[in-house]
Amino acid sequence: MDALNHLNAEEKAKGVKPENYKIQPVNEEIINPKAINLDELFGAMDDQNPPQWQDGILSNVLKKMCQDKVDG
Repeated sequence: MDALNHLNAEEKAKGVKPENYKIQPVNEEIINPKAINLDELFGAMDDQNPPQWQDGILSNVLKKMCQDKVDG
């Protein structure tokens, strides 16, 4: 992660436009899976009728990371 972020910073310093980066920055998200149960981590169906899906922490983090834009 540090190596990729360093290479990305070098591209920024050279004036490369964000859409032309060869190396994308890496984001880190720390999650302690022992602190929560599996339904809270991954998500689960609830008891409503009809059942509704409740996202877990991991799926919310992954959705956020997929939506993040490359900063310039």
